[in-house]
Amino acid sequence: MFTSSVKAQEASGPKGPLGLFGKSYGLVITVVIDDSHPLEKEMRIINEHYIKWLNRRGKNCEDLILGFTAPRTPTRRFWTNVANFSCRMWETKRHWPR
Repeated sequence: MFTSSVKAQEASGPKGPLGLFGKSYGLVITVVIDDSHPLEKEMRIINEHYIKWLNRRGKNCEDLILGFTAPRTPTRRFWTNVANFSCRMWETKRHWPR
């Protein structure tokens, strides 16, 4: 059975001087990527947290912080996963509306 290493935490603070414009929200997501936590499986969970946060907070979403921890001695499989992820992110960015 797969156990995810993803941890998500939301933070909020005043928006504008003295909070005149309400609150802004940030989301911090940390994840460990290693052989027992492959990037493909963890990305699905990261995306779920991100989409739920966007749906819940809407236009008040300000900051997204992603923290990835890699193994101390990465394996070939780890670097292959990172390379595949980087290519997919680049392709996604190319198709974002401007």
